[in-house]
Amino acid sequence: SLQFLYFIGANKAQMLSCNTAVATMRKLCRERGCPKMAAQISAYFKNVVEVHGMRTPSVKKIYSETCPTKTTKAYSKKEVITGFESLITSKYQEEKRLAIYLIQSKVKDLTLEDIQNLDSIIDENVYDWATCDILSSTVIRHVISKNKEVASVMLEWSTADCIWRKRSSCISFVCLARHGNHNDVILKICNNCISSEERFVQLGVGWLIRELGQADLKAAVTFISKHYAEFSREGLNYAIEKMKNPLRQHLLKGNLKEAIKHINAPKAKRKRSQESESDSDSS
Repeated sequence: SLQFLYFIGANKAQMLSCNTAVATMRKLCRERGCPKMAAQISAYFKNVVEVHGMRTPSVKKIYSETCPTKTTKAYSKKEVITGFESLITSKYQEEKRLAIYLIQSKVKDLTLEDIQNLDSIIDENVYDWATCDILSSTVIRHVISKNKEVASVMLEWSTADCIWRKRSSCISFVCLARHGNHNDVILKICNNCISSEERFVQLGVGWLIRELGQADLKAAVTFISKHYAEFSREGLNYAIEKMKNPLRQHLLKGNLKEAIKHINAPKAKRKRSQESESDSDSS
């Protein structure tokens, strides 16, 4: 039997199956897209992905109109995954985003095998940072939170040839790193990714080390010092973004011995050094 949802139409509710909901979302994207905006967005993403021409709130509105939460609960996981795969293979960025919104509705039911099955999907259908980051931060990271075995999949992705799987292995941990529960695997992922010269992989490493520093500053500084020559300047700036002076300045200027000396100093001494730096800046 078909699972149904309510689509709010002209003053009445119309019943839609999951497959029809996917088709309806595609139709609404075509109808509501703005050619002028499409040209602007496409240029922003360096023309690597086609777009209908809609901002995020408009895409979210299409999803909420077509897939109300109380009715998507009636869908089976299999139906949702089929809908996700249909939308994520679209050449349009907005439809890829709708795919991710749809799979979010079953994130609590996703397994290690489901994440493993994303390998080829990402390799073949993800080619912009926005799609990569939304999938990583709103789906994969939640599955990692409930199943630590998924971290091993991210470690495998960090060695992949596909830059978007490498970036995803970093981004999936960005919101988790500050809690200090995955330090070992995070450092291994960063170690595998830092040698990549691809900008979006470098930024993924920078963001992840920045958040790791909130849980283990010494580990973050040690990693930066060890791999200093491999960091792009942009990646380094993000990695040290939340660090306080004088440590931040030591790393920015490449004074690695001073940076290591600073983090190995007693906590009270480090605090006095930071206060002295702050007074110097304000004078």
